[in-house]
Amino acid sequence: MEPNYVEELRERLRTLRQQTRELEQAAGDFPALSRNAARIQASLSMIAIDLGMKQESRGEY
Repeated sequence: MEPNYVEELRERLRTLRQQTRELEQAAGDFPALSRNAARIQASLSMIAIDLGMKQESRGEY
C-alpha cells in the first residue's frame, strides 16, 4: 500500500477518534451513548494498531 494512502487513512482515523471523544463528552447523563462511544474508541484503537500507530493505539494522541 502506498505510504500516502496509509497516511490518509491515519488522518481519517484521528478525525474519527476526535469526533468520538466529542460525542462521548456531549453524551452527558446518557449512559448508553457514553458506553457505546467507549466501545467505538476501543475499535478505533485496534484500527490504529493495524495502521502502525502504536502510541496512538494506547490512547496517546
